[in-house]
Amino acid sequence: MSKHNSMVFILGSLLVLTILGASDEPKDADAYCKRGDSWLEKREYDKAIADYTEALRLDPKLVKAYYNRAVAWSEKADYDRAIADFTEALRLEPDKPDTLNGRGTAWFKKGDFDKSIGDYTEALRFDPKYFEAHHNLSMAWFRKGDYDRTIDETTQALSLRPDDDYMHWRRGEARFHKRDYVRAIADYSSSRANAWLDDGHPDKAIADFIEVLRLDPNGAEAYAGRATAWIRTREPGASLGPRAHDGSR
Repeated sequence: MSKHNSMVFILGSLLVLTILGASDEPKDADAYCKRGDSWLEKREYDKAIADYTEALRLDPKLVKAYYNRAVAWSEKADYDRAIADFTEALRLEPDKPDTLNGRGTAWFKKGDFDKSIGDYTEALRFDPKYFEAHHNLSMAWFRKGDYDRTIDETTQALSLRPDDDYMHWRRGEARFHKRDYVRAIADYSSSRANAWLDDGHPDKAIADFIEVLRLDPNGAEAYAGRATAWIRTREPGASLGPRAHDGSR
């Protein structure tokens, strides 16, 4: 092959590779957004942000690109930019609890608890059974030192997920600060009981739930937790220690 023909071949190959490389690029805003989602899942936040930004250049009203770019900014701890993107998403779609919850969390991480409370409360106006918003609102009230409202929110969260050990612990902390020590201990015990349950030790969970009910006989979550633990003792592979007995049949 002559030098001339070799040069033509090389240039032709480069042209083909360029065309093939270009064909791999997304063609529209949705495609950029989907690739951004893949980068976000892989925690490649800068690449995700770049793709969401390109998606918004092509379609400035693409709400999911604003929302997901806000999530990426939050993961990079750039809360001001996250808030800006959540706010733009809310301008386009004002009634989205997830977006309000996301912006509330950004405000919370900036230390602006009043604004976070406003967003979490608004999210719950649209969806009163939104567990994450109750969870986050309880944390904001706790940071403001309002233990009564912390207890209210954790109790509402626990009505949705009675086995959430963190919410039991958080309510126990609020009760401890109010010097309601007996019910605080009951909540701490519930937290440990649910942890035992999650770890595959229903027998130990039952023992803790029995103690919770001794301290607080009106604890509905403890009755539900104990019932779950009894069921778990009958599952294959359960940890079956000595059967706890509290006098009931």
